Amino acid sequence: MSKVKAPKIDTLRFIAKMEVIQPGDLVARFKLSPTYVYVKLARLEKAGLIEKMGSVQEGAYCLTNKGYGRLRYHDEQEEE
Repeated sequence: MSKVKAPKIDTLRFIAKMEVIQPGDLVARFKLSPTYVYVKLARLEKAGLIEKMGSVQEGAYCLTNKGYGRLRYHDEQEEE
């Protein structure tokens, strides 16, 4: 049985709503494994959609301008 995974856009919306998140927030919200969350965050960071804030130990993330742009684009597409 495969685990349900959070689509990228849902993850970006959650981060935008919270403004700043830690990996545990995604684990709790989407019921994902910590390993999957870290991989997902690394991919979003590599794509330039989120950035790490503070020290490596804190592990807090927020959306970048590119991430907010992706959300705006997606919302405009849904309106059409």
